[in-house]
Amino acid sequence: MLDLTPEQQVLREQFCSLRKEFTELFARKNEMQTYEESSLTSLYLSTVGEKQHEVFCLRTKIAVIKLRIELIQAYINRNEIPELKTVDEEIHIRFADHKKKIEENVRQLSAAKEYLKNSFISADEMKEMKETYRIIIKKLHPDINLGLSEYETELFTKAQAAYHLGSFMALREILLSLDLAKDSADSISKSEEFAGIVLHLEKNVKNLRKQIEELEQSFPFIYKNELNDKEWLTSIQKKLDDDITNLTKEKEKQVLYLKVIEEWKPGLTN
Repeated sequence: MLDLTPEQQVLREQFCSLRKEFTELFARKNEMQTYEESSLTSLYLSTVGEKQHEVFCLRTKIAVIKLRIELIQAYINRNEIPELKTVDEEIHIRFADHKKKIEENVRQLSAAKEYLKNSFISADEMKEMKETYRIIIKKLHPDINLGLSEYETELFTKAQAAYHLGSFMALREILLSLDLAKDSADSISKSEEFAGIVLHLEKNVKNLRKQIEELEQSFPFIYKNELNDKEWLTSIQKKLDDDITNLTKEKEKQVLYLKVIEEWKPGLTN
């Protein structure tokens, strides 16, 4: 280690502390976006989203039936034979966005089931992969390492891709190719340069904290605790089941009324 002035020693301690926090925060953000987001989204869709989709479909069907009744009733009021093709075209135009949303929901639900069906990385493998990735971040992230070579920069890019793909073997190979004795703090001799690095790192740590806080307040992370709460799941599923029952009854009632007015013929009104 280089001989450091008291000022440099303070900066070095700040740097080491910030480097550790930055490494943890950067890894945490990556973990949330790469693994937790997909897992929580799939879990939410499979336990709650599927019933929410059914509720949305029923509400859409009821709205379509009511619009059909309204459009046909307008012809009846004029004592005219309903132009069903025109009615269908109007309904198609008004509910085009609903149809797209239903199709997207179906795609997401299918993807969620496929995700949950596939095998996952074991807990031990995930733990080791996280630890390996943290070491690589500490050694190769450009914000906490000065003078990275083109090769090292490329290694960091590959490490990020490997982590996102869950390729533990690729991460292990990258780690083995590093000079683990390298320490950026020891390679900085000028206090002014070191102070600039520390200031830059402080700013990035604050940004990462903010980004993680924003993620935690967004979907699906806002449901992280609830999805592990059986009482909450039972409660929300029961409410959705009640909605489905009530909406099904409402749809049946509207279908019967639609059938009546569809059988109307001109001249039968008083």
